[in-house]
Amino acid sequence: MPVIHIHMLEGRSEDQIIRFMEEITCITVERLKVKEDQVRIIIHEIPPSRWAVAGQVKVNKK
Repeated sequence: MPVIHIHMLEGRSEDQIIRFMEEITCITVERLKVKEDQVRIIIHEIPPSRWAVAGQVKVNKK
C-alpha cells in the first residue's frame, strides 16, 4: 500500500487540494499497478514562515 506524503506551502483552496489528490491517486494506480483503495495521501501544509529556500524564509513580503 503506497503512502504518499506531500509537503507544500499552505494557501491553496480545498478544491485545488482535492483535485491534486485525485490526480496523484490516478497516477499511482497506473504506475504502481495498485488498487485505488490502497493509495494513501497525506498533505502537510506548511506556513510560509516555516519554509525556507537557500536560507530565505518564504514569508509573504508586502
